[in-house]
Amino acid sequence: MKCANCASDHVRRSRRRGLREGLFLRISFRAPYRCRECGTRFIGTSLDPAFRSRRKHRSLGAFLGVREGQIRRFRWALFIIILFVILVYLAILLVHYLSEPSAPRPIP
Repeated sequence: MKCANCASDHVRRSRRRGLREGLFLRISFRAPYRCRECGTRFIGTSLDPAFRSRRKHRSLGAFLGVREGQIRRFRWALFIIILFVILVYLAILLVHYLSEPSAPRPIP
């Protein structure tokens, strides 16, 4: 891997910053790198075997790159997303239930 700014071979993996960078870069198999020569931070492919991460992640937040101070915000965001999905599902069920014609009643 070469630096995007100075084309140096002296690059290292950099930490992912926040949920957005952690999630989207992992989905696209990319990772942040930093040049040891010029200090430029850039995004490159994470499929290079020399830079594969060997550490085990203890939580979903750690896997996605959420730092300790951001855990509370991450939990709230996850809670809000799950709540939103449940509410949308219930609204769809309610619309479906209300749109069904009622069965005709038999005449006694």
